Amino acid sequence: MQKTYSHFSASGPLADICGTGSLISGTSHLSFSGGSLVAGGSCSFVVSLSIPVGVQPGTAAVNTTSELSGTVDGLVVTGSSATDELRFNFLEFSKSFDDPALAGGTSDLSFTIRNLSNSESVVGLTFSDDLSNVLPGLTADGVLEMDVCGPGSVFGGMSFLTLFNGSLLPNGSCTFSVELQVPSSAAEGDYENVTSELLQYGVPVAAPATDTLTVYVDLDLDDDGVLDSVDVCPDTWIPEGVPTVRLGTNRFALVDDDLIFDTEAPAGRGPGGVFTTEDTAGCSCEQIIEAQGLGGGHTKFGCSLGEMREWITLVNSKRSVRGTPDTHQ
Repeated sequence: MQKTYSHFSASGPLADICGTGSLISGTSHLSFSGGSLVAGGSCSFVVSLSIPVGVQPGTAAVNTTSELSGTVDGLVVTGSSATDELRFNFLEFSKSFDDPALAGGTSDLSFTIRNLSNSESVVGLTFSDDLSNVLPGLTADGVLEMDVCGPGSVFGGMSFLTLFNGSLLPNGSCTFSVELQVPSSAAEGDYENVTSELLQYGVPVAAPATDTLTVYVDLDLDDDGVLDSVDVCPDTWIPEGVPTVRLGTNRFALVDDDLIFDTEAPAGRGPGGVFTTEDTAGCSCEQIIEAQGLGGGHTKFGCSLGEMREWITLVNSKRSVRGTPDTHQ
């Protein structure tokens, strides 16, 4: 064991691991003795190692045993030595979704692979990601992307994403992403997404990458006819508290229980405009007054035609998700 990396240690001894009376002993130098097998038989056993503090990520430690020796019908026989390489955090594998996704909307999913070795390149990297296990109906566009993680690498799929033939230089990394369509039938909640292990020619070299997709459902909680995701003014009350005196000519407010702003038209003429809560991004006159810091005349008689038009122009250019735009500049 000392030839593999200094200060490695093994737990032991272990008895009867390969036939009755067999034994493996030692800490930094392991010895196996007393093994026995019937014709055509085999045995496997595991020794736990303590990894020393301070081993650098990307370190590769090669461990080679002595030759195997024994007797068959009194004749001495030998077998080849066994060799394997132990790698420490050789590769990092992670994934992440972007902001919470709307049911029926999209979400970008990104993957990152990092090679922590200062000297070793890696090739033959693969993994898969079964989106149907995350959320039925969650899909990508199916387009295959080339050279996303080294020359000749291929990534893509629809409900089953795969990376083939990834490669990285020493200390190299790659990040690639795919846009996912979230089904409109998705329930609001958190959905964990776990990939396969990252494999190199079929051998695991990094643990699965994990992240959570948060889905919200677009509702109209204040019943103002505007979905919450684009509602600039939450908690709209209809009818509202404006006007406090009377509704003036070409003044506008939600005075009954529909979603069309009421007004008084000038004598012999039609009103100067027709506005709905959809036009105002879910805001009543009362909320426009507060956001714009308007005077008491608007509270008494309703929002003026000019203020209504100004507000609509403002929200059309500055709508934000679930919030009020900064109207004071």
